[in-house]
Amino acid sequence: NKSKSFEEYHHSKNEEEEEEVEEGWTGLDLSSIGLHVISPAICNYKHLKVLFLSRNNLSELPVFICTNLINLTNLDLSYNRLTSLPPEIENLQSLTRLSIYGNRVSDLPLELGRLFKLKILSIEANPLVTPPVSVLQQPTDKIIRDLLNQLPIVNPPRDRKWMYLVEPETISKNDDQKFSVFCFNILAENYATPERHTYVRPWALSWDYRRQRILNLMIQHSPDILCLQECESKHFKEYFLPEMKKRGYNARFQAKSRFKTMDRIKASAVDGCAIFYNKAKFSYVEEVLLEYQALGMKRLANMPGDRSGFERVMTKDNIALLLILELNSSNNDLNSSNNNNNNKNKKKRKRIMVCNTHLHWDPNMSDVKLMQAKILVDEIQKVRKKYKDVYKINLPVVIAGDFNSEPDSGVYKLLSEGVVESNHIDWKGYNYGTYSEDKLTNPLDISSSHSYIGEPEFTNYNSDFMGILDYIWFSNEHLRILGILEPYTKKDIFTQKSPIPNPHFPSDHVHLLSEFELIDNNNNNNNNNNNNNNKNSHNHSNKNKNNRSEADF
Repeated sequence: NKSKSFEEYHHSKNEEEEEEVEEGWTGLDLSSIGLHVISPAICNYKHLKVLFLSRNNLSELPVFICTNLINLTNLDLSYNRLTSLPPEIENLQSLTRLSIYGNRVSDLPLELGRLFKLKILSIEANPLVTPPVSVLQQPTDKIIRDLLNQLPIVNPPRDRKWMYLVEPETISKNDDQKFSVFCFNILAENYATPERHTYVRPWALSWDYRRQRILNLMIQHSPDILCLQECESKHFKEYFLPEMKKRGYNARFQAKSRFKTMDRIKASAVDGCAIFYNKAKFSYVEEVLLEYQALGMKRLANMPGDRSGFERVMTKDNIALLLILELNSSNNDLNSSNNNNNNKNKKKRKRIMVCNTHLHWDPNMSDVKLMQAKILVDEIQKVRKKYKDVYKINLPVVIAGDFNSEPDSGVYKLLSEGVVESNHIDWKGYNYGTYSEDKLTNPLDISSSHSYIGEPEFTNYNSDFMGILDYIWFSNEHLRILGILEPYTKKDIFTQKSPIPNPHFPSDHVHLLSEFELIDNNNNNNNNNNNNNNKNSHNHSNKNKNNRSEADF
């Protein structure tokens, strides 16, 4: 068979390694060679992006091409004898060009509606009956949209189970010692545009539809604390706050710093971070706002020489919101002991710090995210030190958010391991003074709530990306992780047949939920050791996962 590549082929391996695919070879031309069938062996070339099969005698497009060559961006089937396209063509969601010009196709399958990246669809010279001519005369994106809107809605995903990370019998029966934390990037209305999310039916992308689905998730889980990212100011004030107040919650909100430069109407559409807390469980004590832009500029203002890092940080207005909350049970204990004049048994007020943050999004600005993460942990430690020095209180910390950083990033390494070397690739060669010249350290001893079993397979899935960006971190010294809401797997999400959001998922992120228990450091050293043993024990996840109990949540 005649074959050739469409990109320069770079020889860099020995002949004995020729079976390994080289990056430069991404195209295959099998046109004009009289093919009647295609060998399944073509599936060995999963790296293919361009496949020319034009001017042959093919009567069908093999399903195995649709299910195996999913990296194809250009598929030319013109001038064959095709009478139909298989519904499995929906798997070729990287396609930007598809040509079936000059075939015998009478009906376009509705599944073509899932090819949301398709820019050029050549369908001329076919006896097409459906869709009607009025649709076929439209641009490609309109044809795809019409087919998408006719597709049946896929079944909802499976229910997520509650996953215990400790033996259930070791969990305290005292609910006053436990609390749950919900974390969710809800996809701001401003970012949920048809241009960015061409794979979503318009009604499923509308804010009126999505906001109710988001609220349903929030109230379904009834967590004690909820951290939302990408929550617009107007949506917090006009919808989420009133709705959650009806259900016994109060909340605090801070928008990204840019709102200060805008008029009232534009400022109301700026997104930020919201923290809701169950008033029956917690009382508000204090709020601290961290503006990474201002704090970064202050830290780097006097940096001599190359100011590249300063210039990159100063344009990014992400924030973190810190709340100090007091457990109402400890307040009741104090009142009771005061009434009884029993000062010897008087208990200290139990307070926790909850942080909600959203780091910068751009994958080309890993240096900015690393600096933002350093600012975050340092400022949290300052607040903790104040409470230790002034109030004699050790503040347990929970940090939830969208960190826009995967587990192989410098941000994750800083948070999980406590140290990032000066030569870490995420600095990208930009100068951040002593921060990039010396080791970067994290004064907090924290773990990700999923680190015991390994991070989820993904927390974000859109047209351009699938990966892990969202985390709930907690302080090992003062908190014990009890359980988490079982993560979705890639297998789960692929049943949806397209990225999210969709009718079942109101955001391009999935929510996280973790439950914690306060540790009495005087009496629960075993609990503290349990956290330390579990921290980042990814290698043991499969062995331990099968031994864990599950129950519907």
